Amino acid sequence: MQPGRLNTRVAISQRAIVDGMRQGDPAPAFSCWGRWAAGGARTLEEAGSRTDAVAGVLTVNDTPRNRTIALDDRVAFRGADLVVASAPIPDGTGFLAIQLSRQVGAT
Repeated sequence: MQPGRLNTRVAISQRAIVDGMRQGDPAPAFSCWGRWAAGGARTLEEAGSRTDAVAGVLTVNDTPRNRTIALDDRVAFRGADLVVASAPIPDGTGFLAIQLSRQVGAT
């Protein structure tokens, strides 16, 4: 990926770390540049109701700060508020790929 392709400013919200565990509600932590690649939509069954889920991958630079992004952190950009579905794993490319998901509406 070319560095100029990180064209979306994203805000990361994280829960506070208390006694080595993340607790409480997510609070704004930092912002960074990223690239959003939307995945397909799918329908989930939850508690007897159907829900549409939107998923995709956010690519960010591999930095010490971005490596703190963890499961269940929140990512906001372009009016969307998504949850981290899988924590990024450094792979030596200089970028981190973060799986995000969002459930939208019940049908």
